[in-house]
Amino acid sequence: RSSIVGSSAFFNCSNLTSVNFPECVSIGSGAFQQCSRLTTISFPECTNIGNGAFYVCSSLTTVSFPKCTMVEGDAFKQCFSLATISFPECTHIGNSAFYSCNSFTTVNFPKCTSIGGGAFSNCSRLATISFPECTVVEGFEFTGCYDLQSADFPNVSSMGMAAFMRCSSLSIVSIPKVSSIQMQTFQSCWNLLSLYL
Repeated sequence: RSSIVGSSAFFNCSNLTSVNFPECVSIGSGAFQQCSRLTTISFPECTNIGNGAFYVCSSLTTVSFPKCTMVEGDAFKQCFSLATISFPECTHIGNSAFYSCNSFTTVNFPKCTSIGGGAFSNCSRLATISFPECTVVEGFEFTGCYDLQSADFPNVSSMGMAAFMRCSSLSIVSIPKVSSIQMQTFQSCWNLLSLYL
């Protein structure tokens, strides 16, 4: 048993397929990076996931972190097989945290208040998003999410640069409290029909 998994603790353990840490509260930077055969993980008490913790865990399909409040940058970057994610308590998502996770179609972060740059860039199959408490979208968050059809951010005040650039299926956007929209935010959103500011 361990309450902390240190940085690079299992880096490039290419034959590791399953991990279970029932008492771990923190996962260090790059802890499981490039564990290319890892398919199953269990961290029921974890509250913090470090930078690049599961970077290029290309066989990982499902992750559930019921108590995690912080997902740091590159945490699940290029987890190409990741189809289901659950973070009911997460309040912050770091830069490029789910970059190129192109297997999941839906994300729901009911308590997230801020999304780092490029957090969901190139998640090409992502069609539905829910961030009811989010107030800050930094930039490039959903760039290249070609299947994304609608975006509803009821509390966001600032929409960052190129946040939805090349979201070619995006048709409906609702950002009723936004006070600032940066350049290229909706560039190449060819099917945008309705925009509520």
